[in-house]
Amino acid sequence: MFRTEEMEKVRVICLDSDKKNVAESLHKLSIIDLRVSKADIPPDTYMPEYSQLSDMLIKVTGALAIIGKRKGKAGRKEEALDMSRFNPLMKDIKREKILERIYDLSEEKKALEDKKLSLIASLEVVEAFSGLDIKFGKSFSSNVLDFRAFTANAASMASFRNGIKEKKEALDGIEFVVNEPANGRFLVLAVYRKGGSAEFLQSEYKMKEIDFRIDDLSGTPAEEKKKINKDMEVIKKRLGEIEKEYGKIRDAHYSDLKNLEAMLEVQVDKAAVSAIFKKTDKAVVFEGWIARKRYGEFEHAVKTATRNRYHIDKLVHDELAPTLMNRPSFLRPFDYMLEFFSPPRSDEIDPAWIFIISFPIFYGLMVSDVGYGILSFILAWYVTKITDPDGLVYNAAKIWEITAISAAFFGFLSNQYFGLHLNQYFFNFQLFDWNKNITSVIAVSIIFGIVQVTLGLFIGFINKMHRHETMHAISKLTSIIVLLAGTAALSGFLFHIFSAAIVTYTGILAIIMLVVTMAISGMEGIEITNLISHPLSYSRIMGFGLASVILASLIDKAFTPNLGGGIILFAVYLIIFLVLHVLNMILSIFEGMVQGVRLNFVEFFTKFYEGNGTRFKPFGYAYRRRYNKHDHG
Repeated sequence: MFRTEEMEKVRVICLDSDKKNVAESLHKLSIIDLRVSKADIPPDTYMPEYSQLSDMLIKVTGALAIIGKRKGKAGRKEEALDMSRFNPLMKDIKREKILERIYDLSEEKKALEDKKLSLIASLEVVEAFSGLDIKFGKSFSSNVLDFRAFTANAASMASFRNGIKEKKEALDGIEFVVNEPANGRFLVLAVYRKGGSAEFLQSEYKMKEIDFRIDDLSGTPAEEKKKINKDMEVIKKRLGEIEKEYGKIRDAHYSDLKNLEAMLEVQVDKAAVSAIFKKTDKAVVFEGWIARKRYGEFEHAVKTATRNRYHIDKLVHDELAPTLMNRPSFLRPFDYMLEFFSPPRSDEIDPAWIFIISFPIFYGLMVSDVGYGILSFILAWYVTKITDPDGLVYNAAKIWEITAISAAFFGFLSNQYFGLHLNQYFFNFQLFDWNKNITSVIAVSIIFGIVQVTLGLFIGFINKMHRHETMHAISKLTSIIVLLAGTAALSGFLFHIFSAAIVTYTGILAIIMLVVTMAISGMEGIEITNLISHPLSYSRIMGFGLASVILASLIDKAFTPNLGGGIILFAVYLIIFLVLHVLNMILSIFEGMVQGVRLNFVEFFTKFYEGNGTRFKPFGYAYRRRYNKHDHG
């Protein structure tokens, strides 16, 4: 239960002619983590069909990205692919030319959007010249004169007008036409003899030059604007038609394309696997890790695929095996969070079970309200429906669902319902009162800390012994004695819980064990202060829990709605009451999550957890995957 799966490393030798059958069988079984063999023979190559399958997968994935996801609420289910449908599905997609249609529409859409951008640029020019009695092209055709157009804001324009007054003589031979169209930007058209220059408009007055010599523009600004708007309407209409066609394709073929994409991932996976095989003239060699308890399934699959023409060796090695954790599906988000932090090593005790038990307790105590628990469960459930099942947010929300139940449970034990006491109306039960039992709650919190830190040190002892690091293992035991004896001595001295003799003996024992710890493990000795501070850190459970309860109680006293003051005042108080409770709930949830994780990952895990393990990645991971019900009917 507290160990990851025991792993076995195997080497398989089979005929090259059976390679495809073996890959098919192992991929479907999904129980081996394949590795490049260390045998001193040349590597194999990709199977012949790999390139074609890979290209098809790229096309299908690209087509799905183009048409977009189907809209609607998405329930999730996990199912095995029906690979027998692969060839018929490929034929249907090719016969109906679905991919070709999608990519043709995509190219047309891109051309229309490019044209739209070009029209927008032309429209900006036309609007800058609007109101002027000119014709594009014809008005600016001259063998003697040159024309340049600039746009300017009000500040640049004011500076320009003042400047040309001062340098009137220097500007002799250059004329300016100024236009202020409806968009508030000034147009300055500079007209001068060929060989002249108007660069100073950019350098001195920060004006922006615009290119008005556009081939498509030949009429007056009003004519061109009308023409552009008409073209824009045509483009807009066609883009809308393309989106409707995408919609029809989604309705008719999205499920088939998603299924084909998943099947192609499987086929590409199988076709690519031979690249990590080693090969002789007639045989192939591959290695990998499997769970020891599934060796029989593995051997049977190889035996069947090769028609009994195979050889399997169980390899003797000094490698660290990959880590495989098997837990019920509803608890897997805890594994996800642990791996997000750092995957456990396969040779250390799996801490996830303790995390699974302790985290909801810590969170539940810190939130400790039935109302907050129910609301946070609903919020967490909603988050799981709109997020990616393989993402951090989804897995955090699944853990949140479990901890919300814990918050409601501890809220019932402490008789907290949005800060109100309601148990007496139904059960007449209250295990503890936050307002009256603060000393007991803080004592229980610190005891939690002592127990968990002690457990962490003991797990560290087991891990060190398992790796034959005897001296470090002993230092873990002496640290436990320092912690327990020191706690007894301190609590007896400060609170007179124990007699003077016990305080003396435990104090001496703690000092002796501290010296021993420092002697056999300098690191443990340096961290001795953590043996005191980490258990005390668990008092934050009481602190944040009490803060949440007090805030809820203050909100109730100040803003509980009452019809005695009239309907308007009732409505105002109700809104304030709900808003403040929601804010207090959010604060409680945030603190419960953060502090619950901190107590486990900092105070507890640091006593034994090394992590940095290698996750077990079975060949065949794509064979089972999640789908949206609305995507696949």
